[in-house]
Amino acid sequence: MKKLIPAICMTLIAAALFATSTFAWFSMNTQVTATGMQVVAKSDNTYLLISGTNSTASAIQSEGVTTVALTVSDEQAKLYPSAPVLNDGEVAYLATDSGHKTVAGANITTAGVKVTNETTANAVTNWYTATAATSNAAAIDTNTVKQLTDFTGYVIVKTVYLTVAAGANPANNLKVTPTFAQKGDGSDISAAKVIVTTSDGGFAVLSSSNNGSAVDIKGSNTNLTSSTVLTVKIYIYYDGNNENVYTNNAAKLTGATIDLAFDVTAVPST
Repeated sequence: MKKLIPAICMTLIAAALFATSTFAWFSMNTQVTATGMQVVAKSDNTYLLISGTNSTASAIQSEGVTTVALTVSDEQAKLYPSAPVLNDGEVAYLATDSGHKTVAGANITTAGVKVTNETTANAVTNWYTATAATSNAAAIDTNTVKQLTDFTGYVIVKTVYLTVAAGANPANNLKVTPTFAQKGDGSDISAAKVIVTTSDGGFAVLSSSNNGSAVDIKGSNTNLTSSTVLTVKIYIYYDGNNENVYTNNAAKLTGATIDLAFDVTAVPST
């Protein structure tokens, strides 16, 4: 019995560890796999030009395109849920003095700050991932929160460059209208999110709830001219805070076709 009791205890402990290792805000050992992902950035104006490769006005004007497909490989589309720090509560998750709430084993000493612009969105330590107490729980277990150390596997980052056609009037009041649509075998795209930032301070968080609505991302609203370029960064992720993201529901999640239509207002000549 002296040998049997410790053996039984160890078996129970192992069973408990095995059970909790798959409980999740996401699954610890199975990626929430998008069955496909397609991103298209386009202009709603013939004089607003867009490029996914060229970053100078003259080169973009030589392309002369108003629609660009941003290639996402199948491997890139396999994402673990994550989230940017968007409120004070989430900032507290990633404070350097919060003990177990900081990332373990990655030697990160940078505190997370609120994501509100291009600079803060582009800092990987302002993004986090976590688990939940049970496999069907929607609520996050804040004790498990950790900062990301790399966007790979969590966030897809794409960049486009905007200018206006040669000879066109300057433009301002940049807006984006998103369209999220199902791509793949799943049925739920509500957790698919996009952050859009611009080099002049524009910022927006978009999801399928914004479909068909023009969202203001004008930032400082500096006029865009035929000799200047606006850099737009696009961050695509599956929001682990979404109530539908949990291990038992993973099969229902799907990839998304995401269209981002940019629009500006021409500045009248005086």
